[in-house]
Amino acid sequence: MWVRALSLVILAAAGVAGQDQPDEVDQAAHTADAGSTLVVSGSVELSSPDDHKALPPDIRIAVDCKGEFIDGGGVSPAGQFRFTMTPNPIMIAGATICTVQAKVFGYDSTVEKFSVRANNGVASAGTITLTRNSAGDAQEKSGARGGATVSATSLKAPPKAVKQFEEGKQLLRRRKAEDAAKSFEAAIRIYPEYADAWMNLGLLAVGQNDLLTAARDLDESLRVDPGVSFQACYSDALVNLMLKRYDVAERAARAALKFGDSGADARINYVLGMALLARGGNAEARQRLTRYLELVPAAPERELVERELARLDRLAGAKN
Repeated sequence: MWVRALSLVILAAAGVAGQDQPDEVDQAAHTADAGSTLVVSGSVELSSPDDHKALPPDIRIAVDCKGEFIDGGGVSPAGQFRFTMTPNPIMIAGATICTVQAKVFGYDSTVEKFSVRANNGVASAGTITLTRNSAGDAQEKSGARGGATVSATSLKAPPKAVKQFEEGKQLLRRRKAEDAAKSFEAAIRIYPEYADAWMNLGLLAVGQNDLLTAARDLDESLRVDPGVSFQACYSDALVNLMLKRYDVAERAARAALKFGDSGADARINYVLGMALLARGGNAEARQRLTRYLELVPAAPERELVERELARLDRLAGAKN
């Protein structure tokens, strides 16, 4: 169960490209109470639709409810999104306002709000606006294919490999994971340096709780391109932490940290801190775990982290 839970964390934090596109969702028919389901919907649009008529692919919706992070899934081609969540009693009692934004390479997102105390179990997050940033402009000038690929090595993939990769993403959108994996494997046979294809294979293996295969594919993604993405680095770090490959976990976590640790990315401090603890790097482990609790006060691992910090205090006191 522990492995399965962490597997879900990986998929929620990283997101397999193109997966979890919103389908028809039955709306909740009751007022939000403790343990009830809240259906949240909204839309995404571009700030300059005349310049960029189509939304970028692989948009993910990120939700923050006072430090409790939720993956809101993907966005339809028309820019619509919908996800479900179960607010905890503390949220409801405090009439918590959650924030929602879109995550996609090359764009900055506005931050919208919604209340967990919505009537009839439904809430509107309004319209999120995406504005192309300097990274997106640079990628466009370099000939990036539709803004979907972040990895520098993946941008060099030949057309036949790109075709297989894009087919894999389409299959993921249709929830055909096994067929998608075959397409990603075909892309890699054509172009072994396809970092994004290796990453997607690794995330698919996580979904099957095949951690050894996941570690192999994610390790390969980082070997091909060490700076492929936060998603690849974070997922590789967490999988290897679960497999007790602490040196690999530390290396991947440090690579992920280069992308920053704000918002939903804050948990990389926990992963790095735990890897450092296992390797005896207590001083930096303390720094990372402390920062994690500062960034995420309602962290689900808070009790565990506090126990570890107390243990480090005792060890430091004994030395003095």
